[in-house]
Amino acid sequence: MPPKQLTVRERLIRGGGGSLVVNIMSAGTALIAQKILIWVMGIEQYGIYATAFAALSVLVFFCRLGMDAALVRYVAVYIDLQRWSLLRGIMFRSNLRWARPASP
Repeated sequence: MPPKQLTVRERLIRGGGGSLVVNIMSAGTALIAQKILIWVMGIEQYGIYATAFAALSVLVFFCRLGMDAALVRYVAVYIDLQRWSLLRGIMFRSNLRWARPASP
């Protein structure tokens, strides 16, 4: 007997539930890691680390400038249209040279 086909609603609920569980586990792991860092480094050193990490996060936010969302969109379009030169160009310009062997 073939497996039962899931409806779109069932797939969304299952996928969303899985995503929620992964996000909760990720947040819990980050909290535990921070507690361990505080214990190992001490409060003052951890404060310096946290400040540097926050500054780096802000810098990364402004440096991305939506490029990650644009890549998802344009890579899918270029693959669908089989525009391999444009795909190579966006991979090169986005500094994803490691993904270049995946394009023909």
